[in-house]
Amino acid sequence: MTCEGCRKIVTNCLLNVEDIHNVEVDMKNERALIYSGNQIPIATLQEALEETAYKISASVHESGTAEETLAEQFRKIITDYVLAVGQFDYDALRICLHPEFKFDGGLQTNSAEGYINMLMDHSGSSNAGILGNEIKGIFIEDKEAYVIYDMLTSKPVAPVTFMQHIIFDGHKLTSTKMKFERPKMEKLIAAIKMPKLKNKTLKDRDSIAQLENSALQAEFSSDLKRISSGF
Repeated sequence: MTCEGCRKIVTNCLLNVEDIHNVEVDMKNERALIYSGNQIPIATLQEALEETAYKISASVHESGTAEETLAEQFRKIITDYVLAVGQFDYDALRICLHPEFKFDGGLQTNSAEGYINMLMDHSGSSNAGILGNEIKGIFIEDKEAYVIYDMLTSKPVAPVTFMQHIIFDGHKLTSTKMKFERPKMEKLIAAIKMPKLKNKTLKDRDSIAQLENSALQAEFSSDLKRISSGF
């Protein structure tokens, strides 16, 4: 396989097979990664390519390396997505998300870049102390999934548990609705704000001390002038 036209022919033929959702053709190694909901017999794939110059190797197909169930593919994508969010790995997120990815979780965004920018603004701060996400469970049904995970932080509070309802298109996330444990989130926000309040209190104390010192200096200067004028 040496040209883009050949790649398109193979891709289109395989996509015509029922239950195949996506095909990625590697021209250099002459391989095709087939995304399907169920195991598809090799005879069905061979028939789809019957009018082309290409065939599927039985050894590759039967080894299982060229094909995974749709649920397994989704599980990997969800895992990559949740871990990327926790690690602020925005390049990895771009691989997982559809360009028109929609997020609904208190704040709302309507694109992958909008979502990533929101994460940068609200979660990427060092003050948040976020260490990463720990997945507790993934539940998949057709092209939808639910994932439950804990957000771990360096703050002296319990991890915050999140749940997301995710929709797929092909092997990209197209939308998610997020819920989280509000009481735990409130405690985390309070813990994040605490150093700022302490710093503000210290600054206020410093300001008061400076004002008191200035007042004392002014009073001393006034007394000194009065003493000097008496001689």
